[in-house]
Amino acid sequence: MEQFLIDDADRYEELVQAFNPKPVAPVRAGSTNPDFLVSTRIRPLLRDEISQGFPESVCSRPGGAYIVDLHELKKSVRGLPCLNSFSYPVDRVFGPDSTTKQIYDAIIQPLVPLA
Repeated sequence: MEQFLIDDADRYEELVQAFNPKPVAPVRAGSTNPDFLVSTRIRPLLRDEISQGFPESVCSRPGGAYIVDLHELKKSVRGLPCLNSFSYPVDRVFGPDSTTKQIYDAIIQPLVPLA
């Protein structure tokens, strides 16, 4: 399966660029249940993944929409591979350049006095 992803990386990139997401009601911090905060961190690709040519498959939407898109390249029975995409609204998105300290300060630190 990994070789399939590497061999079809160009097709994958083409499909991701053409991805036209259906509108998802964005979640704004504080607008949902105040007892829950759903956050996600998009990890950077590992050096081995980059050197082998793996594409990124988790993306946040531009403009601070608080929506994460997951893309998966699937083999077709006939024809070219197709893209399966899933969208998830969250309260906070931390990108691959976010540090653990930044995440701690934004999410965990306010909870410490409550523990």
